[in-house]
Amino acid sequence: METRFTKGKSAILERPLTRPKTEVSVSAFALLFSEMVQYCQSRVYSVSELQARLSEMGQGVGVSLLDVLVLREKNGKRETKVSVWKSLFGKEADKLEQANDDDKTYYIIEKEPLVNLYISVPKENSSLNCASFTGGVVEAILTHSGFPAKVTVHWHKGTTLMIKFDEAVIARDKALEAMDERLSSSDQYRGNGGVGDHCLHGDSHGNLQDMTGSPTDTAGRWVAANPEEEALRRNLKYFFMSPCDKYYAKGRKPFKLGLQMLKIVIVTVQLVLFGLSNQVVVTFKEENTMTFKQLFLKDYDEGSDDPLAVYTQGDLYEHIFFTIDKYLVLRDTTVGRYAYVYGVGVNGSALSLCQQYYKKGRIDPGNDTFVIDPVVVTECVGVNPLSAPTGSLYNDYKNFTLKFHKLINVTIQFQLKAINIQTIINNEIPDCYTFYITIVLDNKAHSGKVKIRLENQATIKECKYPSVSGQAENYARLAFDIAVALVCMLSLVLCGRSILRGIILQYEFVAFFHNSLSRKVCWADRMEFINGWYILLIVSDFLTITGSIIKIGIESKNMSSYDLCGILLGTHPLPHLLPEVQLIYLGYCFCGWIVLGPYHVKFRTLSMVSECLFSLINGDDMYVTFSGLEGSSTLVWVFSQVYLYSFISLFIYMVLSLFIALITGAYETIKHQVQEPMHITDLHAFIAECTDMPNSGKFSRVEISPCSIFCCCNRAMTYEDVLLVN
Repeated sequence: METRFTKGKSAILERPLTRPKTEVSVSAFALLFSEMVQYCQSRVYSVSELQARLSEMGQGVGVSLLDVLVLREKNGKRETKVSVWKSLFGKEADKLEQANDDDKTYYIIEKEPLVNLYISVPKENSSLNCASFTGGVVEAILTHSGFPAKVTVHWHKGTTLMIKFDEAVIARDKALEAMDERLSSSDQYRGNGGVGDHCLHGDSHGNLQDMTGSPTDTAGRWVAANPEEEALRRNLKYFFMSPCDKYYAKGRKPFKLGLQMLKIVIVTVQLVLFGLSNQVVVTFKEENTMTFKQLFLKDYDEGSDDPLAVYTQGDLYEHIFFTIDKYLVLRDTTVGRYAYVYGVGVNGSALSLCQQYYKKGRIDPGNDTFVIDPVVVTECVGVNPLSAPTGSLYNDYKNFTLKFHKLINVTIQFQLKAINIQTIINNEIPDCYTFYITIVLDNKAHSGKVKIRLENQATIKECKYPSVSGQAENYARLAFDIAVALVCMLSLVLCGRSILRGIILQYEFVAFFHNSLSRKVCWADRMEFINGWYILLIVSDFLTITGSIIKIGIESKNMSSYDLCGILLGTHPLPHLLPEVQLIYLGYCFCGWIVLGPYHVKFRTLSMVSECLFSLINGDDMYVTFSGLEGSSTLVWVFSQVYLYSFISLFIYMVLSLFIALITGAYETIKHQVQEPMHITDLHAFIAECTDMPNSGKFSRVEISPCSIFCCCNRAMTYEDVLLVN
């Protein structure tokens, strides 16, 4: 940045090889200035402090530059009109304007300042303008030239340097105007040595240009702000502060942040407790289902991949009689403790043997003819064990005749009761189960193959007069679930209140722009007030509250919807973990373990879930994972499809593609940031006018707290991010 000229001739060996002394390498300048910015940035805590530090460094440069341009000039006569801007940047400023409502305020407008050209500013620090360094240079030159002024830098029409001269400078300038009778107007005088041109030299003619006062030229009106406007600007800045800055601004402790941290801990504990309890319940159901298949299905082989089936009429009768005979002697043969349920079958029996067939059916393949009446007829007989109050139906099933030529299916239905005492291990009162067992011999295809399957549905209810020696009733889990629901309810209310206050502040900002500046606020700026993080938290809290209510019903034995409760509690971590890929993966791990763990061997433990999901990312064992839940309940099966499809689509087709796009597009992104000026919205430009620091004490008078930030999320103005230098 040296600009002195060496008088006379010098030897060629004493001259620079590449460029004259008045030029500086752009690469060297970019490297040096980036080091300056990073040096200042590592020693401050906010954008305002960083800009102040850059301005202070620029003032030192301005004093030295003024010494080089004027004081060290060796000529006998010194120039009183020096174009400083052109000496600095090799060109004149894009525009020089005077505020239309303040005669001591001027603006130097530069769309693409050189100091900003090679600095990439993160989005969350978008209010940072490194041209504050240039502002410090200009302020020092003006002040030490006898024109004391205050220079601030703002995002407006690119970059605007706002220069406010002292009253003494304006008074002196007016006195000079009065003494100069040769000039016909103040504008002409300013073009030949007034305040606007002694040191700045704005346009190609050296003349000041007044602002037109059109709706788009709002800089002057933003400068001369009234108290109401300043209060709105301060409210907006407080709205977008991080919890740390809000603490410094008002001294209020981040209670909402603490609430969210507490919620994470207690909800995680609730998830683990429910997962362990749910696994015991589902394991008990599955083991009983396997027991029933071994007891009531003839020739059942657990390891066989082919479904159980019969092909002859004799085998079909044998399977029916085998099932009923095993049922009648169940108490004497089984290891488990089961009880019959009487009066649930036809004619008040305990077991119902039914066949469904077409009302009229005649099939003659030899003549290629058939006659079918599609009306389905159901014929049933009841069977009672010997211990039943009425045993008259004991042997009626022996005379049951099947109509094979029009048979659709044969069903055997009965109920059994059992008690799950293994819950004592988890300090829980044992539950009483009722199993609804249906054995279906399916012949609807009429292909000669009758498929046999056993279906088992269970209901859970509180046992009568439960008594566990040495254990009293424990309401700790019930109280814990209520506490979780209350904490999530409080979080939901606070998030909803924050969104509501943000909307109210948005309408105030829109009304100000419309009434004061006659401008409309774009939808992008309006959506800045709607924090999507809060919406995700509200959805998450709603799922947790609903799941906790169902869990309370399960704990009190009034409900048995373990699957629905698991889905609600298991999907709770997913909504507010969406912004982070690693947290999404952990959320899917917890969700899969809680909901699918009891039904799928690959989801039994957290480590197995993680291994399974990681293998799915690589495309391994997809079909096996999908098919492993085909025999589960409809709700669990539907959830598993949504769970697996969403995970595979997200991590294979989106996350991996995103990584590739980040790698291949990083260069283009940085190049566009360097070549094109950063677009600053009206909202950010308006907020940037407020230079009050959080610890200045001025925010303590702000009564409206439009938003509550629960965490240092991406919307908050954190200033610790390192600036990227191209």
